[in-house]
Amino acid sequence: MTFRSFFLLMPALLAFSCDENEDPQTASFVDIQTTTTGYTFKKASKKRLKSQYFLGANSDQITLVMYGKHGLRCDIGISQTNISHQPLPYTISNTATGATSCTHASLSIINEQQNDGEVFDANDNVNYLGNTYDGMTFTIESFQNNVITGTVSGPIRTRAGRAQMITTCSFSVAFEFVKR
Repeated sequence: MTFRSFFLLMPALLAFSCDENEDPQTASFVDIQTTTTGYTFKKASKKRLKSQYFLGANSDQITLVMYGKHGLRCDIGISQTNISHQPLPYTISNTATGATSCTHASLSIINEQQNDGEVFDANDNVNYLGNTYDGMTFTIESFQNNVITGTVSGPIRTRAGRAQMITTCSFSVAFEFVKR
């Protein structure tokens, strides 16, 4: 078993505290529990990728990016929901929105320190990805004051075949509004 495999399979919760200047009521976080591992992300980046809500004429896109310890990054993408006009809670899944719908969501856990090759190439056994086309369910609970909160459940997999089931996942992420 390589160090990388041990790191991803060890049953531990990677946790850390909020910054001193953050308001605990509005601090961004993503907490994920899988069948084998726990992940906590509490740091948004001001220098690199940012969490943003893009609003176009007839569509929208939400990109949420959070950082954790040991080079881990969590990306949540939600597209074509027109979320600002939906009754909440709003569920996104193959069952709720239809398998052929353009509305979809995805969650990825990327290890920026241990990528030996391209992220999500055929041999990638480090980075996990799941989406509503493959059985994940996203529920948006709240969307106000530039903060989105919700839950996620379902499978995540590496391209090389390693799989985990997200048993619980909750998120609350502040975002920047961008009008196209």
